[in-house]
Amino acid sequence: MRKMVGLALLGMAATFGSRGAHANEIVYSNDFSSNAADFSGAGSTDTTPNGQTFLGPLYNGGTATLTLSGLDPHTTVSLSFEVYAIGSLDGNGPAGGGADPFYVTFTGSSGPQTVLATDFANYAGGNTQAYPDYPINTNYGTTVVGVNADAPDTGATATNTLGYSGFPSTGVQDAIFGISLGPISDSSSSITFSFDGDTNEALDNEYYGITDVTVTTNGPLGTPVPEPASLALLGTAIAGYGALRRRRRKVA
Repeated sequence: MRKMVGLALLGMAATFGSRGAHANEIVYSNDFSSNAADFSGAGSTDTTPNGQTFLGPLYNGGTATLTLSGLDPHTTVSLSFEVYAIGSLDGNGPAGGGADPFYVTFTGSSGPQTVLATDFANYAGGNTQAYPDYPINTNYGTTVVGVNADAPDTGATATNTLGYSGFPSTGVQDAIFGISLGPISDSSSSITFSFDGDTNEALDNEYYGITDVTVTTNGPLGTPVPEPASLALLGTAIAGYGALRRRRRKVA
């Protein structure tokens, strides 16, 4: 009898766990300490004055594209990375110098789509930036302060930590921004992410870099997980089995 009840409970648990949970899978990760694997286009591995590695420089419309193929079945894609904003970037550009946009374009099962279109400012002499309140900014170059506008270096995780000096500025030579994008609906086995630093001045004045790029997919790859209602039924069955064993011991 005990064996039969145990088998029944095991079967019930297997049945309740038949609906699988989607699991995250890291399909790409690179801090560019050794190479720029799977990237093409502008930029190469570079090192800041204090020894941090990154992919860059990205400037004057230079684009670096990450291509990933042979992905397992999935439902979404997510991207995280750090942006290095280096030099006298002007953000929206209201104080002159023009806007300095930064774009990320994703191409997957739904075709190309812009998932980030923003800008960053280090030069604080009246400039503003779109990030972080305007991740999709279409009003570049506005001279109206307060339109798609945050203060320079708003949202930066660090400033003046990369060791740069000599850029025209009012104090900030470099800033680091942590970016997370997604989840983006996708089911393609081959995807691309393109990073575009569309600055408008010379390389010795300003540019972008990226590092710690991580791409994650979400697919039906995890261990099945019981739903709450199923867990309740399974708990009731286990409690009943325990009561049965207590009655058997009392009779004995």
